Amino acid sequence: MSPAKIPLIFILLGTELLFSCRSSTKDNQYEPPPEQQRKSEQALSLASDRSHLDALRKEVPVQTKKENDDLAFLLQLFAQEDRKAADIRAEFDRVIRKRRETFDRDLRKERETFNSDEKSRREQFLKSQSSARESFRVRKSTREESSQFYKDQTDRRNEFFQVEREKRNDFESDVRERRKTFEDFVREKQNWFNQEHRAFVKKQDDKKAEAKKTSPTN
Repeated sequence: MSPAKIPLIFILLGTELLFSCRSSTKDNQYEPPPEQQRKSEQALSLASDRSHLDALRKEVPVQTKKENDDLAFLLQLFAQEDRKAADIRAEFDRVIRKRRETFDRDLRKERETFNSDEKSRREQFLKSQSSARESFRVRKSTREESSQFYKDQTDRRNEFFQVEREKRNDFESDVRERRKTFEDFVREKQNWFNQEHRAFVKKQDDKKAEAKKTSPTN
């Protein structure tokens, strides 16, 4: 890639692309565990690993070293002008596919954990309700006391399941938002790559045509 194209990349791939995947809704009661937050943020990066990135940064101009990991990764894809265009696309697609698989796997694990916690809370609540009823039945009580007891049980049950529904809705909302953030990230990277890939192929074709014109056999 020629130095003249680097400023355009800075504009297209600024550090704002590495934003958090977390939901920004103020009343969202659900917050992903810290480890899941870290994984979601890592999904918004095309660099394969830190050691590989450090090696790549040695090959790019000094002024780009403070830019984000994606910039270093995307710069090196087109760094070798004689590299096969098909190989460049294959590497880019591989990285996108790997990031998507990791993102999907992490979300599945998070959903499994949420479902398990939800089930545990429900079972514990219903068990406490049952124990309370058993304790109430073994003692004598007036009709008014009995009526009030079962009314309180119903109110607590309604309140519990209302809160649980809100937690579930907040969780699903948070997951949808992170999914959208990830898909937007991939789409933007894909659009940039397609543009640069077309320019790379054209440059190679022009170079071949020029070489053919200046060939001694012509």
